[in-house]
Amino acid sequence: MLCCPALNLSSDMTQSRIDGAHDPVLPSGLLAVISSSYVQNDCDSKNPLASPYFATDVTLRQFPSTLIFTGSEDPLLDDSVTFNARLRGLGVKSYL
Repeated sequence: MLCCPALNLSSDMTQSRIDGAHDPVLPSGLLAVISSSYVQNDCDSKNPLASPYFATDVTLRQFPSTLIFTGSEDPLLDDSVTFNARLRGLGVKSYL
């Protein structure tokens, strides 16, 4: 179970990140600070060990059944939707 997961620590912009830039809980500035505190540079932010969003298909096929909780206004919504679609496309039971 993943609850409002930070699956992609890179600075890549998605529509939900743009729309949620001024989110009261996770504004873009806070997201950037958290991400940069966790990884040292943008290259590290795309390492699948830090950002499962960038994991290979081989790795994702090994995922257990996954339940992803996210909100409709979550700045990280698009990452969750894409990650769920990848898992499902690889035959992993995943629910959003």
